[in-house]
Amino acid sequence: MPRRYYTRRFLNRRGHLAGAYVLASVEDTSRRTGDRVYTETDFTVADCGRQISLDFDVDPECLANSLHKIDVLMSTLTSFRAALVEEGRLAAEREARVKAKKR
Repeated sequence: MPRRYYTRRFLNRRGHLAGAYVLASVEDTSRRTGDRVYTETDFTVADCGRQISLDFDVDPECLANSLHKIDVLMSTLTSFRAALVEEGRLAAEREARVKAKKR
C-alpha cells in the first residue's frame, strides 16, 4: 500500500524504558484504479503494553468528524501539558521545602 503519510516515533526519551510509540499512516490513493473507495488510515499510541488505535475516516460524510476528533485530541493534549508543567513546578517547590527542612 503506497502511503501519503507514515511516521513511527518513540515517545520516551533515551534512557527511559518501555516501548512507547505513536504510529500514524494515511494511504495514498492518488493512483488507485478499481472500485475500492475505502482509504486505509492508522493511528496507534502504545505505552507499557497498553495500546489504543483510533479510526479516522476520510470519506466525504465522515471527514469533518475525523478532523474534529483530531482537533479535540490536540486541544486536550495542549491543556494536559500545561497542567503537567504547573504540577511539576509545584512538586519541585514542595521537594525543595522538604529538603530545606531536613537540613
